[in-house]
Amino acid sequence: MAKQKNITKPIRIIIALCVFVGVWYVYSGIYRAEAQPGVESLTFQVEEGDTAATLAARLEEKNIIRNQSLFEWYVRFKKIDTKIHRGTFTIQAPVTIAHIAQKLQDPSLDEVTITVIPGWNLRDIAAELEKKGIAGKEEVYAIVGEPAVDYRNRADKPTLQVNAAILRDKPDYVSFEGYFRPDTYRFFKDVTAEQVLERLVKERNRQLAQSIIELKGVEDKSLHDVMTMASIIEKEVIHHDDKKMVADIFWKRHDAGMGLQADSTVHYVSGRGGDVFTTSKERDSENLWNTYKYPGLPPGPISTPGLESIDAAANPTPNDYWYFITELDTGKVHYAKTLDEHNANVQKYLR
Repeated sequence: MAKQKNITKPIRIIIALCVFVGVWYVYSGIYRAEAQPGVESLTFQVEEGDTAATLAARLEEKNIIRNQSLFEWYVRFKKIDTKIHRGTFTIQAPVTIAHIAQKLQDPSLDEVTITVIPGWNLRDIAAELEKKGIAGKEEVYAIVGEPAVDYRNRADKPTLQVNAAILRDKPDYVSFEGYFRPDTYRFFKDVTAEQVLERLVKERNRQLAQSIIELKGVEDKSLHDVMTMASIIEKEVIHHDDKKMVADIFWKRHDAGMGLQADSTVHYVSGRGGDVFTTSKERDSENLWNTYKYPGLPPGPISTPGLESIDAAANPTPNDYWYFITELDTGKVHYAKTLDEHNANVQKYLR
């Protein structure tokens, strides 16, 4: 028996060495082995419909990697194989399997990134598409409409055609303002403005379909009404609790036939930035989005609301207030039940 134990021990040592050598071989092949050592950078293509296997075969054929099987196994092990996108990728040395696999997760040279931020309006979105070289603002406006424009008596209505449930209540005489999902998106550089804008609407539709937002406190309002209210709340207050409070104030004023008197709607009409105040001339504008001039909601949204603002508009917090102001520096909201209390808050916190 003692002799058998002496034989087993060397076998264990040999097995351990084999495992170590195997691990070292795999590690070296993934992290250290360069098919083209000394190359400072290298560009490779990922074709439409490429899989881990087809890409690995082409990379080995072009002498970009040394081991096709090891590359294929590694990208599947790291679950990168489900994220492979067509494009042109440039990688800096060292050109290893690990480095190439990591690069596949980055935007390629053939892609462009578009970001839409909560609170942005059509002017901002048009500027983003123009900045990324996709389309000028006039083309964007022709597709989805201009800010603060009533198209009822115009022949050049927005041309975008999208099959989305969230559009069921949207009048055809207003733009698609408010119906885009704020997020960051990746597109191929040859994408058209219409394709970008259609996706933004579809993503908003998918977002709301997957959310748990219900119209609990405003069952008599249309989804378009809720989206319009949410877009105003997005521009007026910051915190979710305040948004729900302000939503109730605005709905009360709306139902009473009062003007919302939201400065954000006046800014939307004028397109002027730089401060949160409005001039008497701006507040006298005849534009239907001017909530100082006209009671109730404007014809459509004024911004791209985030999910919190939509939830607030759909589920307001009942309260006894009729007025509010937001401190410019802190975002703190002060509420008032009477106009005198409100004017006192204005003098105290905004002057």
